[in-house]
Amino acid sequence: MKLLDESGAVRAETEVTFISSEVDPDTQTVLAKAAVGNAKANLRIAQQVRARITWGNREGPVVPVLAVQRINGQFFAFVAVKEANGQWRASGC
Repeated sequence: MKLLDESGAVRAETEVTFISSEVDPDTQTVLAKAAVGNAKANLRIAQQVRARITWGNREGPVVPVLAVQRINGQFFAFVAVKEANGQWRASGC
């Protein structure tokens, strides 16, 4: 998790230790807790800050969301494939 200042610059980095299962209906926020080193006194007790949380990264093909269709409850993207004879065909994946 990266804690951001008002300009969007990273103020601190840490690991999430708790995520609430409830959303605050007034603010549409979710409580997340993490231990943050504060040797430079950049943060105050009970201060609210914006956070950027990355759940995971992985390598793989990138497909625009508008290119994906649902067929029979499954997600499909159609890709143009050039065959050995120079012809193009559509392939679903």
